[in-house]
Amino acid sequence: SLEGTVNVKAGATLTIPAGTTIKAKKGFSQYILIERGAKIMAEGTAASPIIFTSAEAVPSSTDWGGIIINGYAPISGATAGTEALTEVDNNMKYGGTNAADNSGVLKYVIIAYTGARSSESIEHNGLTLDAVGTGTTIENIFIPYSGDDAIEFFGGTVNVTNLLAVNS
Repeated sequence: SLEGTVNVKAGATLTIPAGTTIKAKKGFSQYILIERGAKIMAEGTAASPIIFTSAEAVPSSTDWGGIIINGYAPISGATAGTEALTEVDNNMKYGGTNAADNSGVLKYVIIAYTGARSSESIEHNGLTLDAVGTGTTIENIFIPYSGDDAIEFFGGTVNVTNLLAVNS
């Protein structure tokens, strides 16, 4: 289960085996943040996807915060090397000049019942990609029932294939 914020620090790797289900407690502070220089290795398969979901008996959108990945890739429309602050935690920066930055792998992953809010203008998405680079692999992602955006890109150069968002 996920209880509280999980910050994966630079130099560290969070590895999640295929077939794992992680259930998050309800609340805005329940999320996973991959900091710049850290990695997430979540490689599910079609038969054994990795599932991130709500721990509530009757889950609903906005239950928890989802996954945030911060990279060193350029920010859209910004001058090279510009940094920005993560919306849900202004202590965490993202952005830089490394278009090929590698933040890990997300394959065959389900991220459900996200979108928890702190205010009208500060809310979580299912998957937030902050300046994530082309060295990162993101494919076969299903994001149902997010209370905000299923996925949001803040700059970056990552390629995402086979993404399905339902009822966001």
